Formats: sequence, structure tokens, C-alpha cells
Amino acid sequence: MTITPVIREALPTDIEQLLAIERRVFTDPWTRSQIEFELLKQPVALNLVACMNEDVIGYLLSYLVVDELHLNNLAVDNDFQKQGVAAGLMQEMFNRLEATAVKHCYLEVAVTNSGAIAFYRRWGFDQVAIRKNYYHTGEDALVMVKGL
Repeated sequence: MTITPVIREALPTDIEQLLAIERRVFTDPWTRSQIEFELLKQPVALNLVACMNEDVIGYLLSYLVVDELHLNNLAVDNDFQKQGVAAGLMQEMFNRLEATAVKHCYLEVAVTNSGAIAFYRRWGFDQVAIRKNYYHTGEDALVMVKGL
């Protein structure tokens, strides 16, 4: 089943909902200060949320540096996974990048997160490197890139 949430830019008032989703979805969640930095202090951010009614059900946090975009975090709340929410966020991100000089998108993903790796591959990302001990847990990350 596919749902159609409203996708908009993330606001400081969304921090609590992002933090709650982060804690439910990830075993090594971002901290409040990390999310606050992305929403309040990152000057070149492209941060999106997917909403049903007034509730945030997913988000995408990224930033732009010259001609590159770095996808920092993509999460969908458990009850809304596998319903097209992440795809909607990705499509909106790429739509917004069309008016920019961005040539490449980069991301890191845990080597054990086969579902996310498959998702990113469907979006045209390819593995280009491995970052050893990237996560606090000591887990390695795949570095993936997509040319635009």
C-alpha cells in the first residue's frame, strides 16, 4: 500500500517528533543536539519531513556543499514503513536539486542494513568505499554515491 503524505521543509517545531522517530527506528539514534544542529544551525541544509495531518511520519536530513549533497539521515516511523514515504522524500529531494549545481549525492549506510542498501541502489546509488568503525557501535558503513 502506498500513502501520500504532505512533504515540506523541516521546521524547528518538528524537533521533538524527529527525535521520537529516531529513537523508535534506530538502534544508535541521533541525539537531540545532532538533530537541533541540522535544523537550526546548518546553513546549507535541505531538510524535509513527510506529514500525515499534523504528525511527522518521516524525514530526510541533508546538506549541500558546493556541488555535492550529503544525505545524513532518512527515517520513516515504524507504522508507515514500506508505504512509499521514503521514496516520496527522496523524490522531493531530487526535485529540489534540479535547480541547483549539485552533481553528486553521497551517503553512508550500515553494512548490515540490507533493506536500506537495496533502497538506495534502486535510486541509483553505487557503493564507492567502506568507512571502518563509522558508527558508535563500531559497525562499518558503506559510502554510496549517485551522479546527477
